[in-house]
Amino acid sequence: MTNQSTISLVVVTRNRAPLLRRLFESLMRQSFKKFEVIIVDQSDSEHRHMVRELVGTCEQNLDIRLIEDSGTGLSRGRNLGVRIVQGEIIGFPDDDCWYADELVQQVFTWFQAHPDYDFLAAPFSEPNVHNSMFPAVERDISYWRGGVIGVCSVGLFFRRRIVRGGNVFFAKNLGVGRELIC
Repeated sequence: MTNQSTISLVVVTRNRAPLLRRLFESLMRQSFKKFEVIIVDQSDSEHRHMVRELVGTCEQNLDIRLIEDSGTGLSRGRNLGVRIVQGEIIGFPDDDCWYADELVQQVFTWFQAHPDYDFLAAPFSEPNVHNSMFPAVERDISYWRGGVIGVCSVGLFFRRRIVRGGNVFFAKNLGVGRELIC
């Protein structure tokens, strides 16, 4: 399936195809359809076929591109995915999360209403459970106030224009599965 993607979702996975299925199911229920999903698969060779099979069964309903990466690391995978995004807004769902049916529409609408903003840190939680990590009201994030609120990468969305020339966005020595640099 191909469309004119407005939003790109970069998902890094490693040996977790069953969890990835739940994310795909939530993405297929989205009311807003102008998005692409970039899967960066860092699975071991014996698990790779499961991700390929899952992508194959979902590509009729989702605009999916698969990158098979022999390295490891969440930041590494996200950097690979960011290099090929086509959407103007980029998000980073984890392979074990899922989105409410209107979330992609809400993100798109928010960016449309705020053309001068390049970044959105959206709250996350389990259904019907308040996550105390996040404030109850919308606030600006600035250089000085960024650390005041909780931020998790599954709730990060930003405009592609802030990634200049394909520069690395995530620090490779941070995140799950990173290669430690001493």
